[in-house]
Amino acid sequence: MKVALRREAKYFCNDFPAVRIILAELGAEYVAVKKQTDTVFTRYDSSGRTTSGRIKARTEEDGRCLVYVYDRSSNESTVEFEYYEFRDEQIVSMLQSLLGEPVIVVKEREIWTLHHLIFHLDTVEEIGTLFEVEAIGHADMVDWNACMDRIQPYLTGKIEGSNEDLVRAGRVEYDDGDASRRA
Repeated sequence: MKVALRREAKYFCNDFPAVRIILAELGAEYVAVKKQTDTVFTRYDSSGRTTSGRIKARTEEDGRCLVYVYDRSSNESTVEFEYYEFRDEQIVSMLQSLLGEPVIVVKEREIWTLHHLIFHLDTVEEIGTLFEVEAIGHADMVDWNACMDRIQPYLTGKIEGSNEDLVRAGRVEYDDGDASRRA
């Protein structure tokens, strides 16, 4: 199945409790908390050069393994990908034997929705706490602007790349809000 998402924002966040209150006040609905492990592989072209493509195998605690095959540069906000669902986590081992060493991202993801907006409150090992907003289809920008006006004070540093880019670079968000420090 082909899917397209538009990332509207991704920031380090220093106060999830305040953000939850704001989301609820704006009418967003809490969906779930999921423990996820993303195993991310870099794709190569036929000559062995790195491309902007990646394959992400996401294992969830319910035994599902979701595989995303996408072409993405770290600063793009619109991402299109093919999406597959497996019940056999051995797919990760197979991908590793084909594509080499992955980057591993372990996180707890809290999901909220408001119309066509999806809010992620992520606690990512080795990185910290992140707030991300994705839009599906034609998201209402009035909703988006109202959210950002209220949530902005709790955001400490804008993130241009993906979680795997941050793990690869060793970036960690510290309590003082300096997102550029290295672990």
